[in-house]
Amino acid sequence: MDFLGNSRWRRRAGAGLLLLIAAAGCAHLSPKSSERRLEELMEARAKRAQGAVEPVPSQKPKMTIADAADVDEWVQKIGKSTVSLAGYGPNRTIAQETYDAAEQKYNEAATLEGSERKKRFLEAAKQFEWAAFRWPDSALQEDAYFMAGEAYFFADQYSKAAEQYEKLLKGYPNSRYRETVSARRFDIGRYWIEVNRKNPHWPLTPNFTDETRPLWDTPGEALRILDKLRLEDPTGKLADDAVFATANAHFARGDYITASGDYKALIETYPHSEHQFDAHFMRLQAELYRYQGADYSGESLDEAEKLIRQIKKQFPNEAEKHRVYLNRSYLKIRFAKADRLYQRGLYYEKQGYNRSAAIFYNKVVSEFSDTKFAAEAQERLEAIKDLPPEPVKHLKWFVDLFPERSIAKPLIQTDAPQGARRKTR
Repeated sequence: MDFLGNSRWRRRAGAGLLLLIAAAGCAHLSPKSSERRLEELMEARAKRAQGAVEPVPSQKPKMTIADAADVDEWVQKIGKSTVSLAGYGPNRTIAQETYDAAEQKYNEAATLEGSERKKRFLEAAKQFEWAAFRWPDSALQEDAYFMAGEAYFFADQYSKAAEQYEKLLKGYPNSRYRETVSARRFDIGRYWIEVNRKNPHWPLTPNFTDETRPLWDTPGEALRILDKLRLEDPTGKLADDAVFATANAHFARGDYITASGDYKALIETYPHSEHQFDAHFMRLQAELYRYQGADYSGESLDEAEKLIRQIKKQFPNEAEKHRVYLNRSYLKIRFAKADRLYQRGLYYEKQGYNRSAAIFYNKVVSEFSDTKFAAEAQERLEAIKDLPPEPVKHLKWFVDLFPERSIAKPLIQTDAPQGARRKTR
């Protein structure tokens, strides 16, 4: 009872205190303002890229199993049953002691600088992991997962931090740390996207030099984190930000179909999002980019035209600021639509189906008179007005020798009277 009461209160109060202490040396991120932390992460990475060498500790510290081994990897290698037989099964007392020791190292790390700071954070992170392992399905494990993620985060090992945050939310979906964890994951995803934008790498190229990035596929891992963020916490404060960041990442990679789908999801799912106008505007650009010409589908042109009308109606102030672009885009859409109709008319004319060609030419003249294709369509109408409506059939007498294919009778007479059906059976 004392453990669940006083110790738990002491642990959570200590966690709150150490977060305040960490704030002095580590910028804490609010859900909507992470630009400062993102800049710090980029600056730290730039220093490492310049070849800055950090001092090596003069004395190698004593290592224990908890300090030296990765918990998940160690358990996977020797098996859970062997772990229990070796004396590393659930133990509330040891878990509490390990947590308290990790907490002390975390507080010390917050007051240090350079390599010692990172080293102490990593030691604390591993001990938090062991504390979580030694007392599963408890409030202590919830706290330990969160603090392990925080320690890895401030040690600039973001992949491991993300793993601990995912463990926390998987085991404790309604955790009191959810809001902070969402902010951390959002910043990690955005940082990886920004790093890859400035220095892109092939997804199959392994990363052995930058501890802030994943081993493989940095942009792919970034998108995975942002997708999990919006899927696991769809009503959270950062859900719409995650969708918007994901859409922008797809747009930057030239995947306009996926980007348009993400922008559409944001527009429909989060109608009160601060990104509503930007989502409309970026989706308009994505739809225009994904149009491939008159030989392909014109669905994107219809969507783009609809978006222009929505933007002007729903966001009049923003539409006025982008009036030149919107008007130019509208003219491009009309030009492309007129071109599509004119090209179809030419196709039918070449095949000799002049009646069908005239239908498309007339549509160009009546609906797109403000384009150059109207005059060209009118010329084609004059050229084919006296021509046969359909191509002349050669060897018609030979074709008439063969009877037309008759319609096969159904195997079951569905319109027969009820009595007739019974006799058939």
